[in-house]
Amino acid sequence: MMIDLEAVVQKAATGDEAAWNALVDRYAGMLTNIGQSFRLTPEQTQDVMQDTWLELLRHIGSVREPERIGGWLATTMRRGCLRARHRRDRETPCTDWIEWSSVGAIEDIDEQLLQKERQDILSRAVDRLPERQRDLLTALVNYESYETIGTILKIPVGSIGPTRARAVHRLRSDLAASGEGTDLLDAS
Repeated sequence: MMIDLEAVVQKAATGDEAAWNALVDRYAGMLTNIGQSFRLTPEQTQDVMQDTWLELLRHIGSVREPERIGGWLATTMRRGCLRARHRRDRETPCTDWIEWSSVGAIEDIDEQLLQKERQDILSRAVDRLPERQRDLLTALVNYESYETIGTILKIPVGSIGPTRARAVHRLRSDLAASGEGTDLLDAS
C-alpha cells in the first residue's frame, strides 16, 4: 500500500494518531526483523523498538526528507540493538545466590541488623525514663541549641546540662541492670 510519506510525517509531527499508526504499520515489521537479526530476545527487541519510536517522536518535527524516514528508523534500531547486545554480553548469569552476594554485602546486613537492635534497646531504655528526662534527650537529638531546647521544654538553659547528665546516668544504670546494651552509652 502506497502512502504519501511527506503528508504522514507532517501529520504525525502534529500529533495525529492515525498518522503515527500508519508509520508504525509500515515500519514495525522491518524493525522487528532488525532486532531478530541481532539475536535479541523478543522483549529486548520490543524495548529497542520502543526507544526507536521515542527517538522519532523527539525528532519528527525536524525531519527534512520524509522519504528517508525508513532508513533513519533502521539506523536508529541497529544502534539500539548494538547497545542492547553489548549490555547483554556484559551480564553474567548466576544461579547461586551466595556466588552473587559478596561477603561485604553480608557484613553490611549484619551491621545494619546490629545497629537496629542497638537502637531498639536504647529506645526502650529512654522510654523508661521520667518524662522530663525523656523529653530532654529527645530534644537534644533533634535540636542543636540549648536556647531552643530551653524554650521548647520551658526549662532554664542552665539546667539542661545537669538534667542531661542525670538522664544519661539513669540510662547507664538501667541498661546495666537489664544486662542489655551496656556498651551503648560508653561514648557519651
